[in-house]
Parts: sequence; structure tokens; C-alpha cells
Amino acid sequence: MLESNLINGVVFDGSSYRIAWVRSRLQREKILDIGVGTQEYGFEDTVHFDMDKYHHEVFIQGDAHRLPFKDGAFDTVLISDVIEHVVNPTQVCKEATRVCRRLILSIFEEWRLGGEGQHIEVGREKYERPPDDPSIIAKVPEEVISHAPHIWQFTDKLIKDLIWSTQWKIVEFCKEPECVHEGHLWWNWLIVLKKPEVGDRVEYPGDPANYLPAALVLKQFSYKR
Repeated sequence: MLESNLINGVVFDGSSYRIAWVRSRLQREKILDIGVGTQEYGFEDTVHFDMDKYHHEVFIQGDAHRLPFKDGAFDTVLISDVIEHVVNPTQVCKEATRVCRRLILSIFEEWRLGGEGQHIEVGREKYERPPDDPSIIAKVPEEVISHAPHIWQFTDKLIKDLIWSTQWKIVEFCKEPECVHEGHLWWNWLIVLKKPEVGDRVEYPGDPANYLPAALVLKQFSYKR
């Protein structure tokens, strides 16, 4: 359970502002939402994609490491709070950039796995999803694809390396606090990348550009849960 807490004098309520940020970056275009789970953003021309089968009108089941779509099939790919779950984030981003011209990422900063990097066994121990999750229509066997929720403990450096691996142009790169949980400030990296055009200069990312106070973040959005 998330704790609603004051950050810079403003009460944060769970994931409200992060969801608002994602929604505000989406447009009425052809969208692929990877790792959708039960979360929808309300745009009509969206293909919902996950390794397990969920109740969505337009849904394809599969592995984000090997997307079953043609090159350039979508305008935008959204990967929201999924990268910290996957075995190979670089491969997932490579596949995402293959099928779109714009990539939107929201990545959670896990802090409880014991240190920087990948921790599959620790993630399975701490955060394994219950096998009887009622939101799943059909679940892929664990021996086929791991369901371990958080297996990556990212740092700014690892996130910058991931962005650099795409060789795409940065449109937005920031890091924002969402709430306080277990006495720890809960952060997300919020990233928008686009396919480079002729003349675009792609450089290794600097530090996340906008560590905005919570009050400024909340003023940008009107979304309420």
C-alpha cells in the first residue's frame, strides 16, 4: 500500500501524477502499450500488449523481447513501469524503437534489491505476483517467462546507458518523486525519445534535466483518479 505524503508541501497520492504525465504525452495516433496489465489510457487506436492475457478490446499476447510487429508499425510505443521487470531492458527498447518513431518510458527506481543492477532471485523472493491474480485471463507458465515484478535496481547511470543504447534523440528526460513509501522517497524516470531525423545530433545523456519540485509537477496536470 502506498503512503500519501507531503513532498515539498504538496500531498502526493500514489501514481496519479505519473499517470497524468504519461497521458499528457500521448496523442491520438497509433499506439502500442507494452506491459499494459490492467491500466488503460483511453486512446482508441491502441494495441494493448502483455505476456499474460488481460481483458482489453484490442489485445495481443506476447514477449516484449520479440515483438510480433513489422518495422514502423506504430507512431508511439509506451512502456510504463515495465522496464524494471524485464530480463533484458536493452533488447526490449531495441524492439520498441524498431516498431515506432516515438518511445515513452516511465521507469521506477527500485531501492530494495541490494544494490545496482539485475537481481532476479531477490526479485522473485520479494515481489512474486500471486498465481491466482483475478485480472489475468491466461497466465504464461513461469518456466516460459518469469513474472518476477522488480528484478532491476536502476541508477541514473544505468538509465543513461539504456537511453544511449537506443541511439535515439532525447525529447524529455526527467526524474520525479511520486510519494513516500516505507520511509523512502519513491522516484520515477520519465523519458520521451524520438527516432532521429537527418541532421539530429544524438549524444550521451546528461543528468535528468528537471528535478522539479512536487508543487510544479502537480500544476502541470489536471488528471485525478
